[in-house]
Amino acid sequence: LRAGAKVTIVDQARPAAGASGTSFGWLNASFYADDDHHRLRVSGLAAMRRLADDLPDAAIAWQPALWFEEQGAGLWRMKEALDALGYGCAYLDRTAVADRVPGLVAPDAALEFKDEGVVDGAELTRQLLQAATTMGLRAIFGVGATTLLRTDERVVGVATDAGDFHADTVVVAAGNGAADL
Repeated sequence: LRAGAKVTIVDQARPAAGASGTSFGWLNASFYADDDHHRLRVSGLAAMRRLADDLPDAAIAWQPALWFEEQGAGLWRMKEALDALGYGCAYLDRTAVADRVPGLVAPDAALEFKDEGVVDGAELTRQLLQAATTMGLRAIFGVGATTLLRTDERVVGVATDAGDFHADTVVVAAGNGAADL
């Protein structure tokens, strides 16, 4: 939108009716499948920080997370792996955990991830839609895409029960429904 693109959202439901409104919004890179996945998650955290800078009232809270799922050697393996990736984490003993979270039955030890946060996905979705609408976003809710329109191997739009929508670029953000399209 900032670059002058005309953007249309077509969604069969209301905003944040799917995963965006029901998922646990932990912003982290401390859990990952492999090194490339970790780097992708770190990039995602950086993008969320830029978004928070652009939208100061965004439903994002940056606060440290504590992890104590494993103790002993498992906790140290996690710390060593994250340290090797340059991901900030600190070892906390039982006293430090109890100081951070009064009332918690503190484990023997925990890792603290200082650069993590949480997001209210449904509220952030509403905030982003509102901000984008003021910039010219066209949002059509209650109309779902039934198939992708193609010219040769190129996707050029979506078909819906309300008609076809043509586009230079199509982004499919349909979660589990993406395969059906």
